[in-house]
Amino acid sequence: MVASANYTTYIQQLLREMGYRHVPRSEPDARFWDPYHDWMVNTLGPTLTYSSKQLAQLEVHAGGIMDFGYPFTDPSLKLIYVKLTAMVIVIDGAMDDEELCAQIAMFTNRFYRGEPQPNGLLALYQQSCIEVSDMFGDDAILRNMGVIPWIDFLDACLMEKQIVKDLMEGPRGASYVDASGLNFPRYLRSKSGIGEAYAAAILKANPEQNIPLLKFCRAIPDMSFYIEVMNDVLSFHKEELEGETYNLINLRTRSLSATGARGTGTDGTWTALDTVKLLCDELRDAAGRIDSIVRLKQCDRKMQGEVVAELDDVDVDMARQWRGFRDGYVSWHLDCSRYQLESVRMMVHGP
Repeated sequence: MVASANYTTYIQQLLREMGYRHVPRSEPDARFWDPYHDWMVNTLGPTLTYSSKQLAQLEVHAGGIMDFGYPFTDPSLKLIYVKLTAMVIVIDGAMDDEELCAQIAMFTNRFYRGEPQPNGLLALYQQSCIEVSDMFGDDAILRNMGVIPWIDFLDACLMEKQIVKDLMEGPRGASYVDASGLNFPRYLRSKSGIGEAYAAAILKANPEQNIPLLKFCRAIPDMSFYIEVMNDVLSFHKEELEGETYNLINLRTRSLSATGARGTGTDGTWTALDTVKLLCDELRDAAGRIDSIVRLKQCDRKMQGEVVAELDDVDVDMARQWRGFRDGYVSWHLDCSRYQLESVRMMVHGP
């Protein structure tokens, strides 16, 4: 298990170096929470075997991502994304259900054929994917960015399930990862992390907004990386406590160890703590590149009343929406009891 003191120190350093600003929990917006609650109780709930307490916990957890990460987004658009977010959480925790997995295996085939999904949960999932498609209007590129990752997530769940089974049953067990598969952990995470879809939503705060993708497309790879890997770093403590060994940090640690990379472990071995530090460094650099592309510092100055002639309203909107997500996404993790990051929260912004 990673030493918690060193782990939290690396996170604190990362947040300081990227200029993180704490975002407090906002007052609930009834325009978002009321229809969302109604959907949870009367539409999603009947497709699940969740207790009322479990359903309420799911509602708060998924809703918090949208509340913290998209503070400038229209409630109608947040509602579209929160439905899929909630269902992703459900599906991720239900991959031991072989009947559900069999239905997931046919999801894409039925989706592309325009056929109904016989499973109630997946029927809602397909409907929500269509709503995302409609959300982006006639912008074909953003539509693909917004829809395809949700489908990729289902395929990645099946891939991960099969790979874990093969590793567990293989002659060398789950600890073995060949050094030649050094890029595989990141590839799998990109399939399961839905980062590109959440990045696309940063560019769409309301139905009328039309931020030109070509102006900011260079930021999309780093935005996707930030979304996926920040979650891995901030959820690693929880997963360590739960005994989770099949995640980006553990897989990348095994791969790097297999290459002979030198780390801080016994006799210079590469450890999970070394991987955490590496990912924190990569997250800092990714956030810095995005800040530069969207000219965050210049837009901050303009929003404070300075005259910055080379910036237009689109630049300012994009920078504001990126900062809202960048800082809100971290604040949500720190605020959420699920991730058990009280010590980090205290270090970063006090009680």
